[in-house]
Amino acid sequence: TGSFLRTSDFNDNGWRLNATSLTDPFMISPPVSINANNNRYVAVNLRITGFPNNCAQPQLYFNKNTSWGFAEGRSVKAAKITTQDVFQTVFFDMKSNSNWSGTVGRLRLDPLQCSGSPNNSWIRVRSIQVTNKGPITADFSVSPAPYEAGQEVTFTSQVSGSPDELIWDWGDGTSNSSGATATHVYTTPGTYTVTFTARHSLDAEGVGKII
Repeated sequence: TGSFLRTSDFNDNGWRLNATSLTDPFMISPPVSINANNNRYVAVNLRITGFPNNCAQPQLYFNKNTSWGFAEGRSVKAAKITTQDVFQTVFFDMKSNSNWSGTVGRLRLDPLQCSGSPNNSWIRVRSIQVTNKGPITADFSVSPAPYEAGQEVTFTSQVSGSPDELIWDWGDGTSNSSGATATHVYTTPGTYTVTFTARHSLDAEGVGKII
């Protein structure tokens, strides 16, 4: 688990880059030992510059052994791509492929595949992590609705992706709250925008509702 990105020395001690085809570069990992049953996602943090806009989404291949040969039947396309500064985090939901089980011995990352010609192009991969922290989705419900001033209102979240933080901004200038479920009392009649944010180190998502 964690980041295991290394610079290749071409002796199988790091990720090896194959860029002989500039429209379909790929990177192959050194031998790894990943417990697929205990790790659902692979998250890749990267930056891509100068390639055409019609490129296919990133794809990740895996082998049960340390073979350099990879097949489409053991591959997963990106499940979600989020942007953080100039880098993107690409989530692969590995368990969407039924072959993701047991011990995985090697990975291959295809950051993109393009039909056009790249121009002064480059790819920087900052980290690759095997994790159970997935792409976050966030929503919440309100009860009672409608409500009256002075009445306690209960807010219940619906989240996925195993976030570490759950933050409620009540939109009335009072202190934020945390937790999967929270209550709040609005003392002054009116409409307020409640913002709920779920996050972990790899992703974050917020949703706002007017109540």
